[in-house]
Amino acid sequence: MRVIRTIKALLQDSVIWGLGFLLLFTITAGLTTLFERYDKYETYKKRLYEIEYDIVLLKQDLESKKDWARRLESDPAAWEQVAREKMNYLAPDEILVTFVPGR
Repeated sequence: MRVIRTIKALLQDSVIWGLGFLLLFTITAGLTTLFERYDKYETYKKRLYEIEYDIVLLKQDLESKKDWARRLESDPAAWEQVAREKMNYLAPDEILVTFVPGR
């Protein structure tokens, strides 16, 4: 009986309630900060994957351009293709036909 009265007295004491509230507030603030950091971590992780994917695409593009440069160094047909595409070059026996889009 005496123990129960002592516990009641301690629980009614405002200092105990204040410390309990402070402890609860500290735990809540800590968990909030933890979750915010986890969200930032996930965002950075996603961005890292996107950048790594961009790097793979850029490496593939670089390899195709290197292959094209090698062809230009050694293949006259590649030069002819460039002349046809970029400068609208036609051979003497060819006719250029262009189409105008309809309205």
